[in-house]
This record gives sequence, C-alpha cells and structure tokens, in this order.
Amino acid sequence: MLLFYVKKEHAEHISDMEAETVGTGIMGRMGNKGAVAVRFRFHNSDVCVVNAHLAAHVEEYERRNQDYRDICSRMLFRQLDPTLSPLTIMKHSIVLWLGDLNYRISDLEVDHVKDLIMKKDFETLHNHDQLKRQMDEEAVFVDFLEGEIEFQPTYKYDMGSDKWDTSEKCRVPAWCDRILWKGKNITQRHYRSHMTLRTSDHKPVSSLLEIGIKVVNEESYKRTLEDIVRSLDKLENECIPSVCLSKSEFHFKDVKFMQHRAETLTLHNDGQVPCKFEFIKKLDEPAYCKPWLTANPSRGFLAQGDSVDIDLELFVNRSTAPELNSGQQQLEDILILHLERGKDFFISISGSYLSSCFGSSIHTLCQLKEPIQDMPLETIRELVSTSHFFKHETNSPDTEKALDIPKELWMMVDHLYRNASKQEDLFQQPGLRSEFEEIRDCLDTGMPDTLRILSLFCNVINYSVTEVY
Repeated sequence: MLLFYVKKEHAEHISDMEAETVGTGIMGRMGNKGAVAVRFRFHNSDVCVVNAHLAAHVEEYERRNQDYRDICSRMLFRQLDPTLSPLTIMKHSIVLWLGDLNYRISDLEVDHVKDLIMKKDFETLHNHDQLKRQMDEEAVFVDFLEGEIEFQPTYKYDMGSDKWDTSEKCRVPAWCDRILWKGKNITQRHYRSHMTLRTSDHKPVSSLLEIGIKVVNEESYKRTLEDIVRSLDKLENECIPSVCLSKSEFHFKDVKFMQHRAETLTLHNDGQVPCKFEFIKKLDEPAYCKPWLTANPSRGFLAQGDSVDIDLELFVNRSTAPELNSGQQQLEDILILHLERGKDFFISISGSYLSSCFGSSIHTLCQLKEPIQDMPLETIRELVSTSHFFKHETNSPDTEKALDIPKELWMMVDHLYRNASKQEDLFQQPGLRSEFEEIRDCLDTGMPDTLRILSLFCNVINYSVTEVY
C-alpha cells in the first residue's frame, strides 16, 4: 500500500498523476509479491515512488533480483497524450524506491550476527548484506543510492515485542526494509527505524529526503521566450534555404516499352544554411510523380555549398503501357521540389512514347493491319474505345474483318516453327535483355526479317522469342 499526501500550498503544482500495480508472486503474477507505484509531475520534475515487496527466504536473492527486473519492465504509466508510449519507472528524473525488499544477511551464523548487532558493528554486518552485494555487482538498482545504515536490522522480531525471532526457524536478523533513491540534487536528512512500533514482525523505517525540483520562473520564461522568438525571426529571414537547379524542363524523346531512360537534375545549395529537400505530392494525387517516373533520391539534405545529382528515371512497364499506347495518357508530369522552410520549385517532365504491341490488348492488336508504330495515334485510340464493339459484333457488314490472331503473335510462332522446332529446352532457357529489345522493335515496326538475321548469328534468339511469347 502506498499513500501519497501533498501540502495544500503544493497541490496546484501537482499534475499528470497515475497509479499502477505489478504482481510478481504466485505464477509470477499474483499480488502476494510485487509493487505499487505512483508517478506525478511536480512543477517541472517527474517523480515516481515505488513500494515493493520482493521474494522471501535467504537463498532466493536471484528471485528478488528477477522481481525487481519484472517490476521495472511491467510497470507502465499511460500518458495524457494517447499517441505517446507509456512511461516506465526509469523514465522519471526522480525515483524513490522503498519497501520490504527482503534481502538478507548471508554467510554469517545467527549468533555471530546478533553479537555484531550488540557491538553496533553495522559496517561489518552491512558487508554481508545481500542488497549491498547485488548493487555493487550492478545486478539490481543500478545508479540508485541508499543512505548510511546506523540502525539495527529491522527483521525478524516476535510480534508485540523487541525480541529477535524465537520461533523454531530462528531467522537471522536482516535489513529487509529499505529506502533507496535515484536522481540528481537529492540529499538524505535522516534514515532511521522505529523500534517502538510492535504491530509487525518488522520494524518500520523512514527517511527524510530533500529534493531539488525544477521550477519555472514565469516572468523570466516569458521574457526569454520573446527574446528567442525575435532572434529566430531575424535568423530565419536572413537564412531562408535556397538552391539553384541545373534545369527545370526535361524532355524524353522516343521512349520505348521496358526501356530505361534517365536525365540528371543537379541541385546546388547556394544559400547561407543547410537545407532539406523533398519531392511532394500534388493535390489529390497518390504520389509525387506519375507511375512511369521516379526521382532518385526523392529527398535529402544539402550542406551549405554542396550539390547533389538527382536521377529522373523514366520506365514504361506492363501496368503503365496500356494508357500510353492508346493515347489516354501522355508522358507529361510536373514535379514539385519542396525546400523545408523555403520555396517550392516546379520541374516539367515531358516525352514522346513510341506505341508498342506490348501493353495493348489482344482485341486491339487484331484490328491493326499495320505495325502499331505505323498507325496514327488517333486511330489506335478509336480502336481501343470500340474494342468492346468488335468483340461482340465482328460479323457486322460495316466492320472490316479483324485478324484471327495478332500478326505479332503469328510472326513469333512462324519464326519458332521455321528456326527452332527441333531446339531443346525451348521454353526452359531464359533469353537475353538486348535481344528482347530487338524483338520488341521488330514487332512494333513490322520487320520480321530482323528475327531471321539475328537467328543466323545467335541461337539464343530463339530462347528470347519464347520468353517474349
């Protein structure tokens, strides 16, 4: 049990008070052993007070150590701001830890201990104290302090008397009841036991601690804050981040399907302060750029006078090609380069895309009698928009009969039939990237002879054709 009293004159300065409990007893959870704790904020200092009852018996000092560790890890105080993680005991600037910690006196017979007590040789006795030994080894209560013990052990007495334990167990006297602290500007004024209280087999202990508390001088705080704000305003006006760009317009000519293209944008910090830059999203858009474009790096830090090269990379893949093939989208985008605490720069990206059979639907390709790059973009757009009609109305007398299969597929099948019908592992070996580009250009421009010429010089072309297929 822990009772917390505050003088009226201090009550208005107490805030953020929380109380929590941790059980470490039976099955590691029951409350016959464990701790209760109160945390609060006094002026500008965070204080946590813990009252603990740790495992009993002389030989169980390791279990007591574990109880301490469990209490430290499981005692969590919620904060007023739910987005902040809970506070542990050790997150407080001042920690007071008291209670029946149950550490005993080891390696001495009971008669020898009582003899040392009679002689008031507490220093010799204290050297055999388990808590002192464990703290010296930094097994528990690291950075905690305890005042000098100048009173006799507080355990174990016959109830209602000042006599040592006369039961059959005849327990060795020990300083089970302790008060420790952790923090700065803490001075102990006294540390003593109270022998006149006889309602328990323990004698209670008390301590008076004088603790320095952080207090804000409101008038000085306000004046200092105003001075800082004025200085920061002046500094900010003098030191607004600034960069210069190598260019603000980029054009990518004749972009092909699955062809990596890149241009370099160079930023130079010509301002008086370091700056952070980042490409930011435009209003109502999911990303800072179109899916076929990336900026690498998309954010970064520039020291004064430094420069950085940003690769503006363009790559059209299966997901972005359909709308570019049909003309529903163009290679056009505006990048917004934002400087933290500075202005925004607008970078224009444009390009011309060479339509490809890759990314076009089977139904659209069946309508194309000519290579796709020979077809006007407007014609392709009309074919795409009417592809549903062609799928269901192919027998209409007003509609030119579509091909049964796309000519691009026929070209690849014909090539394989002529050149690779007896080639082993045809659909199991990968092709070459460079050959894919040749095949792509062949299919998009309608030059089947290219495939034949390549196959005369390299058998690998057949593997590439099967992979493309």
